[in-house]
Amino acid sequence: MKKQILIILLFSVSLNVFAQEKNTQKTSFNFLSNQISILANNNATFLTMGGPGITYTNTKTEISLRFLASLRFDLEKNLTKPNESIRPLMGFGTQIRYKKIVITPAAFYFYNNKWEYATGFGFLLGKNNK
Repeated sequence: MKKQILIILLFSVSLNVFAQEKNTQKTSFNFLSNQISILANNNATFLTMGGPGITYTNTKTEISLRFLASLRFDLEKNLTKPNESIRPLMGFGTQIRYKKIVITPAAFYFYNNKWEYATGFGFLLGKNNK
């Protein structure tokens, strides 16, 4: 009887020790992210703030597919319409983060029914809990 109790006790302790190992891989839905990126293409520069998306996290790396609330800054100022040099814009793309550095390739749907593609770098705001 004592051997059985000892075996059960050792089994439960070893199970708890192995269960406490960090399972750092997870997939989640995040409504907001604390990432900011600057993207560029031939026509404009984009300032993006990460929005809602699906995130896969693995130790220090994070890959997310998300909507990107952005501001578009035209490179050529239009003197006839100066108010159109900065426009709010919604984009969609991936964000790949390693520690505090973010790489963002994204696509933006523009008002003239065209898709614009841009790529850039960013950083994580706040504490990095990884």
